[in-house]
Amino acid sequence: MNKEFLAFSVPISLISLCTLLLLLNKLSSGSFTVTFIASLVIGAVIYFSDQIEKVSLIKGELTLRKIQAAERNVKEIAEKLVGLLAYHSSYTSGSAKQRRVLNEKMRSLMSTLGTAQKKVDELMKIPEFMERFMGEKDENKLEETRKELHKDSFFG
Repeated sequence: MNKEFLAFSVPISLISLCTLLLLLNKLSSGSFTVTFIASLVIGAVIYFSDQIEKVSLIKGELTLRKIQAAERNVKEIAEKLVGLLAYHSSYTSGSAKQRRVLNEKMRSLMSTLGTAQKKVDELMKIPEFMERFMGEKDENKLEETRKELHKDSFFG
């Protein structure tokens, strides 16, 4: 059977049945309203069945495949942009306080995106080093901070 025909005929049949029951006083007006809306939702689900990823009427949730793919793409792009910003922010001028605010905002954005904590820590290693470096005034602490950054690197 044709999907468009089903998407149209099922809700019309349900609404017709409910209207008949309402006229015969076998169905209250509140129940009719709920059934009417449910019939329209059923018709929409049938019509868009090939594009629907998940439906939960109890939670009022409807997820389309295209939306999920777009969301993944946006998250990937945003993560790359935050990584690029984190990398280049370490080479810009600014006080330790300005860097701290920027680093907090970048961490917050990555948290919102759902980025894994290990990846966040990796991306923020150099910007947070620069934040500490800009805040340090003591030469010994500067050298300790530099060694901490490079302890696992090739330059260590």
